[in-house]
Amino acid sequence: MFALTRGRANLDPYPLLRMAGVGLGSRYVDLGCGGTGHFLFPAAHLCGEEGWCCGVEVDLRPLEHLHREICRRNQSNVRVVRGDAERLGGVPIADGTADVISVVHIMDGLSQPQQAFSEWRRLLGARGKLLVVEWNPRGRAMMMQGLERARKGLEGLGDRGFELVGVLPAGRYHEAFLFERVF
Repeated sequence: MFALTRGRANLDPYPLLRMAGVGLGSRYVDLGCGGTGHFLFPAAHLCGEEGWCCGVEVDLRPLEHLHREICRRNQSNVRVVRGDAERLGGVPIADGTADVISVVHIMDGLSQPQQAFSEWRRLLGARGKLLVVEWNPRGRAMMMQGLERARKGLEGLGDRGFELVGVLPAGRYHEAFLFERVF
């Protein structure tokens, strides 16, 4: 039987966030953050009190869990909001305020990728970074259809004002792409 480890052993967010430029004073948004805060809480640590982090999820249940965890940790630089990252204006964050956005394992679920890319571009400031993390060929056995849809979605980012600036090492089962907002 195939067993996949969980947590940071499987996908360590710290090096990816650092390579994407998350550091003291950064303004970071985790689109499709889910309920664990896997990227959100490490980003909050890297941003420090000088920066802020916002987790965005369309589903209420993960947001409720994250809100409780934020309170438990007493993290004043983190908030979570309900939003639709696939609709222009669907995320309640002001235009151009994010330095870095991450999307992890959501590309294959986008029903309207071009609209999503426009919304992501709206959120990022000039030269802002977009970190996309998806399954790599080793993880492909589990997520074959999702990976193919994700790769097709990545192709459309260039048409929406993003330029690929790097492919980042992301562990055994993942691959990461770093894009920059160019217009």
